[in-house]
Amino acid sequence: MTDDLLARAADWARHDVDPADRATLTSLVDRADRGDAAALTELASAFAGPLTFGTAGLRGVVGAGETRMNRSVVVRATAGLVAYLAGAAGERPRLVVGLDARRGSAAFARDVAAVAVAAGCEVDLLPGPLPTPVLAFAVRRLDADAGVMVTASHNPAADNGYKVYLGGRAADGPGRGVQIVPPADELIAARITTAPPADEVPRAESGWRIVGDDLVDAYVERAASLRGGPESPEASETSAATESTAATESTESGVRSEAAGVRIVLTPMHGVGGAVAARVLAAAGFDDVAVVPQQADPDPDFPTVPFPNPEEAGALDLALALAAERAADVVIALDPDADRCAVAVPGPDGWRQLSGDELGGLLGEQAARRVADAGRSADPAGAGRTLDDADADADAERSADPAGAGRTLDAADAGRSADTVGAGWTVDPADAGRRADTVGAGRTVDPADAGRRADTVGAGRTLDPADAGRRAHTVGAGRTLDPADTTRSADAADTGPRGQAGGSARPALANSVVSSRLLGRIAAAHGLAHAVTLTGFKWIARVDGLVFGYEEAIGYCTDPEAVRDKDGIGTAVRVATLVAGLRREGFGVQDALDDLARAHGLHATAPLTFRVDDVATIGAAMTALRADPPTHLAGSPVTSTVDLADGVPDLDLPPTDGVLLRTEADDRVVVRPSGTEPKLKCYLEVVLPCEGRDVPRAAAADRLARLSADTAAALSL
Repeated sequence: MTDDLLARAADWARHDVDPADRATLTSLVDRADRGDAAALTELASAFAGPLTFGTAGLRGVVGAGETRMNRSVVVRATAGLVAYLAGAAGERPRLVVGLDARRGSAAFARDVAAVAVAAGCEVDLLPGPLPTPVLAFAVRRLDADAGVMVTASHNPAADNGYKVYLGGRAADGPGRGVQIVPPADELIAARITTAPPADEVPRAESGWRIVGDDLVDAYVERAASLRGGPESPEASETSAATESTAATESTESGVRSEAAGVRIVLTPMHGVGGAVAARVLAAAGFDDVAVVPQQADPDPDFPTVPFPNPEEAGALDLALALAAERAADVVIALDPDADRCAVAVPGPDGWRQLSGDELGGLLGEQAARRVADAGRSADPAGAGRTLDDADADADAERSADPAGAGRTLDAADAGRSADTVGAGWTVDPADAGRRADTVGAGRTVDPADAGRRADTVGAGRTLDPADAGRRAHTVGAGRTLDPADTTRSADAADTGPRGQAGGSARPALANSVVSSRLLGRIAAAHGLAHAVTLTGFKWIARVDGLVFGYEEAIGYCTDPEAVRDKDGIGTAVRVATLVAGLRREGFGVQDALDDLARAHGLHATAPLTFRVDDVATIGAAMTALRADPPTHLAGSPVTSTVDLADGVPDLDLPPTDGVLLRTEADDRVVVRPSGTEPKLKCYLEVVLPCEGRDVPRAAAADRLARLSADTAAALSL
């Protein structure tokens, strides 16, 4: 085995295109051949098998050898990619290439361009280290057939990566400008396997274009427009204020005045997002932005944080200290390639970082209101719903449904103000005699509805008596789930193939299967479609009709028409807009979170993560969980155990490595390996009803702690 390892390493070294890597490998081979155990160990690590190309592209430690990220690996990967594009896109594919500021990124990006030009591609190279969302924007803006972003996002400083987007002639419909999914990854990987040694892959010395500043200017303009204003497609933006929805200021000066009052602390976490984010926020009218000075400039060593991930404990310490000093309204933290965004807000007990699910719920409600505002006058019935005879008789007494959730107002409602379902609408004492039906939107059903299975959440569909035996739980599009649907999440409706919204392109909210079920309730309340997908924006961003998508790992797709991926900078604008609107009404972010809980139940989530030194530990834990799943969690019987490796036909989800557990108390646990790091991740959720105005956060925290302890025990980790 040692002789084979030395032979493979020596052969790779002979064909290595990087002189420094070639010298490193040659030295290691010589030392190992003379009996140096340390050199042999290093070679075994560097040649543990080819770095795997998958839907995330490539990601690994920078260094010499086939298992590491280096120029030779990038050259061969690009040879495989352009061979694939020759078939998928036809003659002279167009490729756009971006890069971050990590070690090796500039050389890797140049190699991508050189290989692609030599293969007959038209290549646009971004003008320097820039955020990943700018590359995703460029793929759609330039109608490129593919994009390559050289980045390892929030991975440790030692890593780098290479991810691929398809567009133009190589993708269809909502898949244009989205990261690759099967079978594209497998087809590209097969072509990489058959590529020649790196030094035999043709590379051009020139011939690619350096993209001008106008591309970045266009991104800045587009991202800033998410703030709203009279000249913007976002002009209908409304604030997520408690129990009221205030219209956006009608003049540009009003919009900018409101924005200027928000004090923001921003950290780009030593990455490439700082300058662009500051430009975007300023263009949107947010002028009071203080950037954390120690983390403002790109630095591949990430010297102030052990892991450059805003989710990691301590990563926001410098930002929070600056926020306290400046009495800021909000902290916005980007990860190093600026595709993810974390948020912290002040409260009575000091600063608190929002979870990814909390921010996802807030931004989902914000997006749903924008859609409702836009469609209200065109579709006063709510969601294109058809009125039956009974509706026709009563229609004269109904007011238009301003919530867009298909809610029917009875005579007692006539004197009430607009129904702000999904915004913390509160049931007054006059409602006490009504049968509470809080599915989706906290809607209250009048006794006159007793003969119906009155469940008009989602698309305003009323269920006839034939549905009486079913458990009326309409989610997303007024679809009813019967008791056999126990493996489904409560928000999985109106989805097409592989968790995508149906081909009608009805406005849709989407989230990954490990994210909170709250977004489904929000979608239902506003009459929107909702999709549950596999983890990753390669799935979320290709949902048809998408207006907003997120996953709990602080990734948010806030402008899918322009950036079909998560975008931390676009998210920053949406967050600042949310804070500005709440501030104008005299409310804070916590007030908005409480309103969502009152409307839909408190959906409390928490992560449970195990970082391991040996990835085999992860596989062993998953095998043991499948063989012997727990029977109880947090004192509640486990009612369903779903092996996601078998796929979930009810959710149109293809197979993935994970296990989903549901309890009688409606707790949910999803366990899966990380796709990019040596971690086993568990996603915990409890749902508790709110009694009156009280939001049971302490009870939810206690239940999450019990759920976490029991999950850890079940995994023996």
